[in-house]
Amino acid sequence: MGGKLTSVLENAKRGKAQPRVFFDGACPICSREIAFYRGRRGAERIDWVDVSSPVSAELPPGLDRSTLLARFHVIGSNGCVREGAEAFVALWSELPGFRWMAGIAGTRLMMPFLERLYLIFLKFRRDHRGKSNHLDCL
Repeated sequence: MGGKLTSVLENAKRGKAQPRVFFDGACPICSREIAFYRGRRGAERIDWVDVSSPVSAELPPGLDRSTLLARFHVIGSNGCVREGAEAFVALWSELPGFRWMAGIAGTRLMMPFLERLYLIFLKFRRDHRGKSNHLDCL
């Protein structure tokens, strides 16, 4: 047994859930960023879920596909659902090379600022999706 399955089993033994990242794989900007994170140390312990496909993996209770496509979502190893800027902090806290950034970004002073930046990104994403009829890149 090796790789991802071993990590999932180790987390289960420690009472920790496997972190899950829900992203829009049809959005080129989102896909590039997720590819970057997937290449980092610790990423093999994360379940990366592309919700742009109608036949994507099982969705978490209370969250539908359109909600997951509208904003970035992460379910951390502690089981908490985070979205937007908080989801990025949750992701960074799961990746060893980014934990320092999560510590800074997750403060009460930084979080409102980061959420505003994330909202600007969402507007940019909406405004620059081109003439595509692909509604999944909101």
